[in-house]
Amino acid sequence: MKKNILSSMLLTGILGTCLIADPTPNITLSSLSKTFHMAPEISTTTETNRTGTWYRNFNDATLNEIVTSGLQKNLGIHMAEASLKTATALSHISRAAFSPDISGLLSSTRGNTNYGRTGTLSKAGLDATWNLDIFGKTQANVSAKEADVLVQEARLNQTKNTVMADIVQAFSDWQLAESKTRTTTQLLKTHET
Repeated sequence: MKKNILSSMLLTGILGTCLIADPTPNITLSSLSKTFHMAPEISTTTETNRTGTWYRNFNDATLNEIVTSGLQKNLGIHMAEASLKTATALSHISRAAFSPDISGLLSSTRGNTNYGRTGTLSKAGLDATWNLDIFGKTQANVSAKEADVLVQEARLNQTKNTVMADIVQAFSDWQLAESKTRTTTQLLKTHET
């Protein structure tokens, strides 16, 4: 048992000194993957960043599939979408305050009168009011709700970009680890011969 441990430590020390001779293997982006590479020209336009397709500039079908799946299944994105829908609905409700408020009443009662006869009493009414918003309270409320919609849209985009960035980072780390493993395996094979 002690011989196995001692020989393992000795082998590790020998291989470690072999690797010190070339401590930085030449790893480039092109060696990471045959398909994982940057496009000749990366679009940095606002439209590309806003719509969340920047990761497609890597031209990697596997990465595109993983990011698409991650965007569809991420709970944080679903929560941000729900918050955006709520803010949009509240914005529509606040805009309704500029419309007239119309209410109606229709009632009918049947009963005995004081003179022993049966009678029916019917009432109908219609009320309409309109808030003129002289002091701007309604407009301020609408503006605040519309601003909240913009905030929720920004949060949704931020959440999507964060998820995409995390996936791309993990994917590139995985590709780099695979490349280092291949390089280390090649170095070991070279030193064995």
